[in-house]
Amino acid sequence: MKRREALKTSALLAGCGLSIGTISAIMTGCKTDSAAPVAAGQLSDGQKALIAEVSELIIPETDTPGAKSAGVPEDIYAHLQANFTAEDREKMISGLATFDTKANEIAGGQFMSLDRSKQEEVLTAIAKDGGEDNIFDMLKGVTTYLFFTSEKGAKEVLVYDPIPGGYQGCIDVSEVGGLWAL
Repeated sequence: MKRREALKTSALLAGCGLSIGTISAIMTGCKTDSAAPVAAGQLSDGQKALIAEVSELIIPETDTPGAKSAGVPEDIYAHLQANFTAEDREKMISGLATFDTKANEIAGGQFMSLDRSKQEEVLTAIAKDGGEDNIFDMLKGVTTYLFFTSEKGAKEVLVYDPIPGGYQGCIDVSEVGGLWAL
């Protein structure tokens, strides 16, 4: 064997030896949550309607688009599947029953059958209950996040400038003119 071939072979073997550990670490990091995801098809039609109604109550349609017109309910279904852990997903789905339970206590009926003012009263009661796993707080957080990151929320509610100007530090908020979406 010639000297050049020996150097090439030893460099190749050393490179393979060093890269196996790196490739193994990368492939181990690519694993996803082994829990079965909750797709929109796995939510009942009643749960989908409840999520849509509550999200619209959180961000109603006024002179600005509401949660439904911004596509927030559909985004919530996708968000449940893609970004929630199995534990948080289960908390969210099982927490949806809280709306009917509280509606029955307050108004003697199911949440979806109540008029808007009674639904708002039920939401207020659930929000006041508080707690770490409060379903209203979870839905409110997801709804507002998905609304303001949607195209309609960013362009029609926030001030949108696709090419912002230069940086100006220490200026009054009144000079800027609102909340900005970047």
